[in-house]
Amino acid sequence: MKAKTLLVCSVAFIVSFTASFLFLHRLSRKGVNVHNAKQWEVYYSGFTINVEEFYVENPTTGDLQRVKVCYRNDVSSPPAIIFVPGRNGDMLIFERLNQTLYAASKGFLTITFDPLGRGLSEGQPNDYGRKDQAILKVLYDIALERGSRKVGFVSMSFGIAMVSGFLADYDLPVEFWVDWEGPCDRIFAQCYCGEFPSREAFRKASDKELDEARARIIKKIKSGFQGPRGSCYDNEYWAEREVVELIKKADPRNLKYYVRLQSDVDHVQPNYDHSIMMINTMVSLGFNARLNYGPWNLTYSRESILPFLYPREPEAEAVIRAINIVYQLLNQQEKPYPIYVTIVMHNEEPPTNPNFADDKQVYLESRNLLVKFSNLLAKYDVPMDWQSEWCFLEAVRKYDQGDVTANTDGLNVVQYLNMLGFSIDPHAHETKYNYADVATLIRLLGVEPSSVVGGFLYYPPDNEQGWEKFRKPIEGVIFPNGRWTGRILWGASTKWHKGVDLLASGVWRPKDRYHFIQHDPEQPLIYIGSYRRELQILGGVPELVWLVEEGRLEPGRMYTASVFVAQMSLSDEMIRKFEENVLIPLKKYEEQGYVRFATLPEIAEIWIKEYDGIPCIWLPENQAKIVYSMFPPL
Repeated sequence: MKAKTLLVCSVAFIVSFTASFLFLHRLSRKGVNVHNAKQWEVYYSGFTINVEEFYVENPTTGDLQRVKVCYRNDVSSPPAIIFVPGRNGDMLIFERLNQTLYAASKGFLTITFDPLGRGLSEGQPNDYGRKDQAILKVLYDIALERGSRKVGFVSMSFGIAMVSGFLADYDLPVEFWVDWEGPCDRIFAQCYCGEFPSREAFRKASDKELDEARARIIKKIKSGFQGPRGSCYDNEYWAEREVVELIKKADPRNLKYYVRLQSDVDHVQPNYDHSIMMINTMVSLGFNARLNYGPWNLTYSRESILPFLYPREPEAEAVIRAINIVYQLLNQQEKPYPIYVTIVMHNEEPPTNPNFADDKQVYLESRNLLVKFSNLLAKYDVPMDWQSEWCFLEAVRKYDQGDVTANTDGLNVVQYLNMLGFSIDPHAHETKYNYADVATLIRLLGVEPSSVVGGFLYYPPDNEQGWEKFRKPIEGVIFPNGRWTGRILWGASTKWHKGVDLLASGVWRPKDRYHFIQHDPEQPLIYIGSYRRELQILGGVPELVWLVEEGRLEPGRMYTASVFVAQMSLSDEMIRKFEENVLIPLKKYEEQGYVRFATLPEIAEIWIKEYDGIPCIWLPENQAKIVYSMFPPL
């Protein structure tokens, strides 16, 4: 047995050594002069990884630069990742967490190198200008010789300058480029060119201060001001390194995917202007571009970028993220798309909201903004669940007649929303009117209410409302003859939202009030999770897309999110921002198949018919532990 094992290991080494020798021989025939080559094997994550280290000549200087290649022998024609370090860096940044071995274990050919004058490479540092950029063509040729035709780059920080220079100078196909927080113009690269007295002052600068500093710098550049070598005022120097100018010389058809990585705390810059500039430039030039896990080809502002950022992480961990993104791009797998998204709006009873029924002017102002907002949704073909308390409905009964209905085609506002295809859901805190009373008011306005319970108390289990009562028809208090049956639960909350409101995504049938997050197929009520709900983060949709892309959400399950809008928050400015920061990004997601807009009743029907009622209960990591402690499983 020992002899057989030795024989197998010897054969494996001979095969690996032979493959390496042939590879290096082919490179020599192609004019790539290889020096000081050595090869060894590493066992990592269940795979034998071949590692080759050698030196190649820089085409412009003749200096020898160190290169390292990692790959699995059992993967034929692997796609290649060329890793580009940040300013003053070398290949070691890609070895701190064994990132190159990790990438090789996933089936990639990985190539790392030391820039000129860095690490073990010869020559003088070139700060990622033309001389540094020239080595990327050599590495590209190595990738083609050893791997498949799929070659791409992962660049860290100022490594963005090397890759953009390569794309500008060479008319060659590149499968992907993942760029981590790279400074895309001279002002970002030089940390605003000395306009701030210290690094601390720069890091704490406000957007206004940054804008003013940028304006001063641009004015000096345009005036012809000359600064020392490498400063912001050295145009010759930046002609080789200014990314937003270099990338204009590249052909968008040569780059299949561009992904910009940006965390919520940049490793250098005080805000995200560099990422906004880079992604917007790439989109405007026709590149297929994406920020993190956001929609492809979406442009951003300082406000709209915020929901798409991920939490800060060390540079080495960002490399792992980049590798995973590349793997997902090149290995399309079944994913639980679309995520079902619902816009949900509430108005409230007094004193939380004004007494609309007693103040016609306040009512009309709210009504007009509601109509404007609803028309915006209709323009984008986005439905809404409008969940109304009794007071606004009483005001509709009282005031919606004559000229008041001129902007709703002669219909009262509830009929108008229904005509737009919105779901009209009862919503009641049940201090005066209960759910059956609110449903009766909706009927009195000429619309049949949905079967959605638009918000309820789920914790503590033995609360005064008691959601289990909705399993059967309920009768009104104000309208004793009114009856209404709930079928769908939404918005599991605590009283006055002072406890742990449920932020689950998914659809299931809660077993009972003590086991709310346990599915029971025999129960009549369906719960539809709202996930994060918050308007400012698009209900958590970008986070769910991120989880899907990382393979953390199970295929074949129905995931949901709601974007909650308080009716009293409506204003002309809010509606404008909603279109720019919420609707446009979500519609991009929809166009690309990531999400689907639907009302809550539509989601319930789709869950039954298309998902066969298979339960899905996903709790965000920061809530799962506490919620499961509140509702221990049987």
